Amino acid sequence: RIQGCFVSEEEVRKVVAHWRRQAPEVVYVSGVEGDEGEGQLGGGNFGGNGADDDEDEVLLRQAMELVVRSQLGSTSMLQRKLKVGFARAGRIMDLLEQRGVVGPSEGSKARAVLMTVEEFELL
Repeated sequence: RIQGCFVSEEEVRKVVAHWRRQAPEVVYVSGVEGDEGEGQLGGGNFGGNGADDDEDEVLLRQAMELVVRSQLGSTSMLQRKLKVGFARAGRIMDLLEQRGVVGPSEGSKARAVLMTVEEFELL
């Protein structure tokens, strides 16, 4: 059985007000938050720092090749083949959509692949 003390609404408000006074001011850096349309790897959408941009570009290129050659725009396929997590595979898929490789998300279905193998080989 659990035991706890009673805390009134007024006491809760005082504690929350104290915490808010103690917290530092939040500063948002331009280019990091909310630039979804940018489509650049280092712009907060995919990679972290500039040193990882080459690695991210290689990974994106591998993902593009996998999707186009298999004609399957699936996040779970990217997870398995590239050995990345769900969030990263999802960001890669979003970048592929921005670049016109795959169509928009349709729930849990695989995305339509818009690029042909011939178009990919011309890149």
